[in-house]
Amino acid sequence: MASPNLISLKTSDGTIFEVDPSLVKTMKTVQAIIGEADADISIIPIHNVFSHHMNMIIKYHNLSIAGKVKEFSIEKLDNEDLKEFLIAVNYLNMEDLFEFLTQLVADRIEKRSVGYVMRKYFFYVRKYFLLGKYFAC
Repeated sequence: MASPNLISLKTSDGTIFEVDPSLVKTMKTVQAIIGEADADISIIPIHNVFSHHMNMIIKYHNLSIAGKVKEFSIEKLDNEDLKEFLIAVNYLNMEDLFEFLTQLVADRIEKRSVGYVMRKYFFYVRKYFLLGKYFAC
């Protein structure tokens, strides 16, 4: 059973995290779920968020409390994982973390060509039909 000070969150892959209420206050989606609940909810499900996302969210929150946000790094994330993490943070409606992540993405794609960004971040491939053959760029 969770201690009275902690709030239990269940990720979409079934992992339960007991987190500090100060973290939950930054999650507007979870606040809305708590506000709409008629009775006490022992475990709050958070869809679209996996346990590895929640681990990174907790790490960011702990660093932000300590005033060391600049130490938070996404260098180990590839583009697909980063996109999933942004979707999870957006789902939870965590404005500070979302803005921080979008700035990191902007720094990552700075001085890159439009074609590179479209292929690597948005998985967009333009196809040309020329003389009976398809060419992808």
